[in-house]
Amino acid sequence: MQRDHNCSQPQPIAASLEDIHRLQNALRQAERKLASEQSFSQDLIESLPVLFIIIDQEGRFVRWNKRVEEVLHYSAAEIERLPVMDSIAEESRELMRAKVQQALETGSSEAEAALLTKERVKILYYLSSALVSLQGSPCIAGVGIDISQHKRTEEELRQSEARYRLLFERSLAGIFRYQMDQGLVECNEAGARILGYRSSQELMRQNAGSYFAHARDLEEAMQLLARDGVLKNFETCLLRKDNTPVWILENVSVTEYRGDQPFVLEGTFIDISDRKRTEAALRESEKRIALKNRLANICLTVPDEQMYGEVLNIVLEVMHSSLGLFGYIDEDNILVVPSLTSDAWEKCAVANKSLRFRREIWGGLWGRSLVEKKAFCCNQPGKVPEGHLAINRCLSVPVLHNDALIGLLLVANKTTDYEEADLERLSRIVEFLAPVLHARLQRDAQERARKRAEADLIQAKELAESANRAKSEFLANMSHEIRTPISGVLGMTDLALDTDLTSEQREYLVMAKQSGEQLLEVINDILDFSKVESGKLDLECIEFSLADCLAQEMNALSLRAHSKGLELAYRIASDIPERLAGDPSRLRQILLNLISNAIKFTDRGEVVLYVDQDSCDEKNVELHFRVVDTGVGIPADKQALLFQAFAQADTSITRKFGGTGLGLAICSRLVTLMGGRIWLESGEGAGSTFHFTSRFGVDPAPPPAPAVVDLRQVPILIVDDNATNRRILTEYTAAWDMRPVAVENSQAALETLRSAHCAGLPFRVLLLDRRMPGIDGFTLAERVQSDPQLAQPIIMMLTSDGQRGDGARCREMGICAYLVKPIHKADLLRAVRLALGHDPGQPSALITRHSLRESRRKLSILVAEDNPVNRTVILSLLQKLGHTVTLADDGRQVLTLAESQHFDLLFMDIQMPKLDGLSATAELRRWESGRGSHLPIIAMTASVLPADRERCLAAGMDAYISKPVDFDVVQEEIERCCGAAPQGSAEN
Repeated sequence: MQRDHNCSQPQPIAASLEDIHRLQNALRQAERKLASEQSFSQDLIESLPVLFIIIDQEGRFVRWNKRVEEVLHYSAAEIERLPVMDSIAEESRELMRAKVQQALETGSSEAEAALLTKERVKILYYLSSALVSLQGSPCIAGVGIDISQHKRTEEELRQSEARYRLLFERSLAGIFRYQMDQGLVECNEAGARILGYRSSQELMRQNAGSYFAHARDLEEAMQLLARDGVLKNFETCLLRKDNTPVWILENVSVTEYRGDQPFVLEGTFIDISDRKRTEAALRESEKRIALKNRLANICLTVPDEQMYGEVLNIVLEVMHSSLGLFGYIDEDNILVVPSLTSDAWEKCAVANKSLRFRREIWGGLWGRSLVEKKAFCCNQPGKVPEGHLAINRCLSVPVLHNDALIGLLLVANKTTDYEEADLERLSRIVEFLAPVLHARLQRDAQERARKRAEADLIQAKELAESANRAKSEFLANMSHEIRTPISGVLGMTDLALDTDLTSEQREYLVMAKQSGEQLLEVINDILDFSKVESGKLDLECIEFSLADCLAQEMNALSLRAHSKGLELAYRIASDIPERLAGDPSRLRQILLNLISNAIKFTDRGEVVLYVDQDSCDEKNVELHFRVVDTGVGIPADKQALLFQAFAQADTSITRKFGGTGLGLAICSRLVTLMGGRIWLESGEGAGSTFHFTSRFGVDPAPPPAPAVVDLRQVPILIVDDNATNRRILTEYTAAWDMRPVAVENSQAALETLRSAHCAGLPFRVLLLDRRMPGIDGFTLAERVQSDPQLAQPIIMMLTSDGQRGDGARCREMGICAYLVKPIHKADLLRAVRLALGHDPGQPSALITRHSLRESRRKLSILVAEDNPVNRTVILSLLQKLGHTVTLADDGRQVLTLAESQHFDLLFMDIQMPKLDGLSATAELRRWESGRGSHLPIIAMTASVLPADRERCLAAGMDAYISKPVDFDVVQEEIERCCGAAPQGSAEN
């Protein structure tokens, strides 16, 4: 038992060891938990968006979180050495020292302080401190919250409130706050002033109904607020303290609702009373202006018989009256009343039905108004003659202009009494009407004077037109009577030259023809001058080549210049367009006159034409022409006479050189018509320079090549009352293998056209004269074109006296050609070919002598002639026609040139050295047979025997002309062989 007892004694020791082990485990767990909690606390502190610091009693950092380093921009090492007060702004340090002491004494403190970053930037923070023990030493733990943004917001709010209060107090607009259960709870001083109160306090607690002038406006405003929650630009009339009205413009918003209804309203209002008054005045002014415009429009545009009545109706409408009178004082001092109101007219006494009141019967209020020149207002019934309408009330105002009585305006029977304002309004209307009525009366007086003058002018005009018609008719008759026999002489001469003649007969006829043509030129000068003087001359506008136009004239004049040993030259500036639109014939006429005169009065030296460009745009060009010579010159005192008709610098010139003395006068008139001017620079013995300018259109397109036309068996009807002309035209057309029929008048022409149509052989061409007795050419053309049974032939018109407007009339009627007699045979041939070759589906230009010249092909021609004189003659003729000419002395040279160059035509002399013309032709035809080509050849020979002609044609030649060569014959043969063929080919 003892042993047992002894054995059980060690038990307390074992229990103590177990307790120690449990305590050790618990301690380790507590340490782990403490470490975990410390780690958690540290992580929590580091994660806070605030500053966390612990400082010791000496004011140094002991611990801090990462946020401190981020805010102050110091590293951990720098903070460890940094005194706390160095991170505080100067102005906050004393406060912070006191707060630190407070925390040490009381255990906590709070303060707002400005921290300093490393860069000395201030940041406002709210700091909260508490006393803690760290390792047995008292320390202060602090937390800092950034309040910079909060402070800025507070400052902005404070400033905003200050600004609002300033605006509220000093605003010129009324600002208010209204509460439904209390009325007006707030209003600024401006609002009180607008409503006539000394201060805003007097307005407080007033209900809106007490200052709204109209209950309906308040009701409308509340309905809008309940519906929309706002009131924008609402105009209403309020009552001031003294009950006078004031117009305001207000903008209101609902800022608080009770249930669904507005409870608190806030808004602004401004005084618009002045604007309202201005608007009312403006409306009144607009009414007055509208009234004046209506009255002025009536007074200036409506005829007399209506004007007074319409004015009166408008005035009665404005004045709310039912009766009225509006009249004027005429030249005899009588009151004329063109119109009363309709009922007043019907009931007016018969004695006054004329509505013309002489001064001696002026009576009543209106008569007094006229006599005294004063306006009167009467609201009492007045006495009126029996049968007149009763007048209960009236206003009578005289119409005065510069204190002169010119009319009366009266209105009557307004339903209420007239007031001074009514009289003032009517007087203003009369003040406006006075100058308008005066102008109307003046205009009427001037119109009467004008009508009298117009009647006199019409009578004088009829006399002048009668004289002008007589002059024009005389000019036309003279032109017709002179040209007709000359046309016959020249035509018959042409026909005679086509017959077998001896050399002597041919020479005489050529001289006769040349004399006739010279006579025609003189007559043309006189007629041209007469047309210019009477305004009957028309200018053509066709496309042409300036270079070709000048080349023709210069080539034609070169023989005359060279015969005197003069140099003749011309230069065209390079910037001038190649093709122009204008009247080349009149341009040539001017140049021919000026250059001919220069050659005539120059014995040695040169004559040169210069052409330069003065100005140019896309559609037009102005050219400057200068004709410079080295002649005798013109004295200064004689130069003024040059451009006058029938005047010359030397009266002996006409006897010495010939001429009409009209050339330069015609040139001057033509240059003016062509939009330019002409002048002279000269000195005696120093030569002369004639200048002129002219405007032309710019034509970029070249003329189309003429179509190939065969004239054989083409039926043509010739209508001319002159037998000689009919014979000439018949023989011309028959020579071209056409089928001509000639009649002497228009009636016969219509019958012939109908017969041909019925026979199924209609005429393709109608060649008619412009002037014929009875039915003239234009009337005949109209009848032919209007009759569908006449097959619509191509109509060509000939005239011996071109009249102003004929060209335009031909274009309107669709007449194909308009040519002046006497017409050259070659020109007529070309015109017929152009007319027949035109495409009916395309618009065509009118064919004239000018367009014929410009449309003529410019050929490359080889001339074989060994005689120098004959060679010069044919060269001059061909160059005048605008062709390019190459010369050969004999037949062998012809073959060499023909094989090496291209030519459109060959003029071949029959008798030449080395190889004659017949042999050269035969050799050339053999060479062509191997190449399939054909060069047209025209023989030239002095022999006129028929056998010679047959020999030429048998040798392969295409045509035959005799020497001396004639211009028209050359032109005709060129036209026959080449004129209708396109470029690069020829008609055989």
